[in-house]
Amino acid sequence: MKDRYVNSTYRTTKCVEKHWRKFYKKYHIKRIKPYMLIQFATELHEKLTLKSVITLKGALLMMTSRNNIKIPRRTLEDLTDLIKSFQRAETFTKKSRQTWDTRKLQQYLNKNPLREEAKIHQIVARLITLILLAQPLGLHEIHMINRNNIIVKQDRITTTFPKTTKIKAAGYSFDIVDEDNIITTKDTLKRYIEATQMVTTTNSPLIITSKGTRASKQTIKRLFLTELEKSQIMKERHTPFSLHDVRSAVISTKLAQTKSVAASEILRLEQWKNIETVGRYYVKPLTVTNR
Repeated sequence: MKDRYVNSTYRTTKCVEKHWRKFYKKYHIKRIKPYMLIQFATELHEKLTLKSVITLKGALLMMTSRNNIKIPRRTLEDLTDLIKSFQRAETFTKKSRQTWDTRKLQQYLNKNPLREEAKIHQIVARLITLILLAQPLGLHEIHMINRNNIIVKQDRITTTFPKTTKIKAAGYSFDIVDEDNIITTKDTLKRYIEATQMVTTTNSPLIITSKGTRASKQTIKRLFLTELEKSQIMKERHTPFSLHDVRSAVISTKLAQTKSVAASEILRLEQWKNIETVGRYYVKPLTVTNR
């Protein structure tokens, strides 16, 4: 087993050296600096797409040793972290799990506006759904939004986080809707404010129940899942969705036409806490279905 690893590393080293000579000539390098090794490792990964962290790291170290290139300790640590991130990103992009298409839910909302006799819990469920479609949040994040954090503008409705959460910083803003469904959302928000203005003030929680109290996290989840059942995305007695599935569905819908997506791009799109969290919920290949 050890001999097989040594042979594999040696063959990879010869290949790495060949690419290093091309890299050296390409940038007309006269004096090697630490950051160049990071750049070289990145370009090398794009060309070779090596899966093994041990093989790639071993080949790079062997190549630098054979060519008398000294690597500072800090650069070596950065290089190790970079190579590990390559492996994590490849693991994520090769995971495959079906998800559902948020466009179907959006179509349902547009075709089924709230009725005049709609009750407060139905209006709240619609508002929660519109918020989650715009920016998939955790239960604790929806739970903390206050009434005065909602700003109605001419072409959009903006929400701002009052406090720092594990994922979002205080002051982080996002639009609840875009121009395509602004009428639906404005109508929902107007009805919601009218239905709750007698039991709350502008400084009160945004998501409140008909009793005039803050909705619990479980209530928020239950109301949203009710909307999914009505739109026939989630069938009754089906394994319940979590709000992380919502985040995954939103990402998949946005990137449905993309063949390959780096984990860092997913991290940037939906403000995940870290790459490890992305790996637990990211869907790739992006198989969008009406589950």
